[in-house]
Amino acid sequence: MIVASPAFGELIETSSAPVFPVIADPKDTICHMQRPDGIILKLDDLCGTPETIQPLSATDQNFIRDYRSLLETYPDESPSLLPLTSSNPQAIVQKAKDVCNALDLGTFIEFRKTQSPADINMINAIAPRYYCPGFDN
Repeated sequence: MIVASPAFGELIETSSAPVFPVIADPKDTICHMQRPDGIILKLDDLCGTPETIQPLSATDQNFIRDYRSLLETYPDESPSLLPLTSSNPQAIVQKAKDVCNALDLGTFIEFRKTQSPADINMINAIAPRYYCPGFDN
């Protein structure tokens, strides 16, 4: 059994099974690990002082709300992405803005090759509605 000190954040108890860290996308700017039972733990206290997080605008909040609704229709992606909508919604908003930036620059085809399947299916579907309405068709 492994127990982390509460001084470093959450009290963590696990079985003797190995713990496999989740490799965070650099855009996520979040420090976390996934327990063997699938629970993802934020470890910001261990990783250093997190950057100041700006509150979400009304547009961002509506985008995250619609993203969560769309996520429900993708049960394979939902367990890994749903926690991010609460712990770091700014990362999802940034991915949506990156879609619009690629559309504006005419580099979307190349940009799409770098995206995960979940981003292709979900973020690309709703990002234009919120962040680049000229591309929403």
